[in-house]
Amino acid sequence: MASFKDAKSRAYSGQDVIILTAVQTFSSLSTWVKSYEDNKVNAHLVHFGVSTTKVDIAQLTRYGSSNFVPNVINNRAMSAYSWVVNTLQSVYGKTRTHRAKIFEQSIIQNSSSDVNKTGTFYLDSPASRLLVSFYYDDENEAINVRSFTLTQPNGLRNNTTDLAIIKKDFLTFTLESALEPLPQGLWRFEIIFQRSSSLTDKRLDIWAESANSSQIQLKTWNSALDNQLLDFTKAPVGLYAQLTQNNKPIRGANVTAFVYVSDSGGSTSSLLAEIPLMDEGISDVTSGDGIYSGFMIKPSNSSFSYSVYYRAYGVNSLAEVDNGVYSRQPTTGSVIPMSDPVPAAIQFNRFEYRPTPMGTHSTGP
Repeated sequence: MASFKDAKSRAYSGQDVIILTAVQTFSSLSTWVKSYEDNKVNAHLVHFGVSTTKVDIAQLTRYGSSNFVPNVINNRAMSAYSWVVNTLQSVYGKTRTHRAKIFEQSIIQNSSSDVNKTGTFYLDSPASRLLVSFYYDDENEAINVRSFTLTQPNGLRNNTTDLAIIKKDFLTFTLESALEPLPQGLWRFEIIFQRSSSLTDKRLDIWAESANSSQIQLKTWNSALDNQLLDFTKAPVGLYAQLTQNNKPIRGANVTAFVYVSDSGGSTSSLLAEIPLMDEGISDVTSGDGIYSGFMIKPSNSSFSYSVYYRAYGVNSLAEVDNGVYSRQPTTGSVIPMSDPVPAAIQFNRFEYRPTPMGTHSTGP
C-alpha cells in the first residue's frame, strides 16, 4: 500500500496521480477510498483487462477519471497497445498542458521491399511542440526505422533520427522550435525502414501542444463516471464531447463516439456502435454551447464492459467559433446565438480515448 500513500503525498504537493493497475479490489480499499475522498486526491485510474462486474478500485477516482483499456480489440485499425498510449497522453494532456491529438494512422508494409512510407497531417494552429509516437500495434519486435523525417509547410525538413528515443518496438520524439511556434498548415512525414523490418502493422500517433487556449480542445465525459452498475431499463448512458477554442464553443463540427464492448467471457472487445453526437441532440440542454451529446442505449441482456473512443473533425472551414460577445446567461432548452462567427480552422481532427464507463453491465427487462 506504499504506492497509495506515495500518491497521496504527491497530490499534497500539487502533482497529478495516475494509477496503472489490473487489480480490481483489495482488503483495505474502503480505508483508502475514504482517505482519498477526505483529502480530495485527484487520481486518474488506467485499468488494464476486462471485468464484467464493477471495478471497485475505481472508487478512488471521485475527483479524477476512470479509464478502461481493453485486453484484445477485434479491429485491425485499433489495438490495446494503442489504447494505452492514447489514454495516458489524454490524461496528461488534460492535467498539465494544452495538448491535443491531431493525427493517427496505421502504417502498413505490403512487402519486405516496401520500406518507404509517406503521408500528410494538418496542423490547424501554431504549436509550441509536436509529440510523435511510432510503434507496433501488438508485437514485441524491433521497430527497425532507418530515418523519420518531418517536412513543414514552408518546406523546412526536420530529420528526427537524433531526437528519437527508441525502445525496441517503440519510437518517440518531440519536435519544437525555440524561436517561433511550429507553423500551421499541411505537414508531411517520411518513414524509411530497414529491409529487415517486420511486416506487422505499425501505428503513428501525433499530438500538438500549445502554450495557450488558442488550440482547439476536445474534452469528453459520460454519465457513468461514478462507476455504478448500469441499468439500461431505467436510463441510457449520456456521452458528451465539448469542443472549444479560446474557451469559446465551436459549432458545426462532426463528432462521433465509437463504443467498444467486451464479449461475455471478457477476453475480446469489438466495435458495438458509432454514435453521432449533436450540439442540439435529445440529450443536449443548450444548443450552440459546443457540447455535443448522444445516448448509449442497452445493447443486450448480457454483461459487458465498455470502452469509448471519440473523434471530432471539421472540414472546409464549416466549424465556427464566435469572435464576438454574448452577455446573456443561457437557460435550459435555449439556443446561444453567434454575434460574429469565424472559422475555427480550415480543417482539424481531434481524438480522445477517455473517460470510460468501467466494469458496467446491462440488466434484463
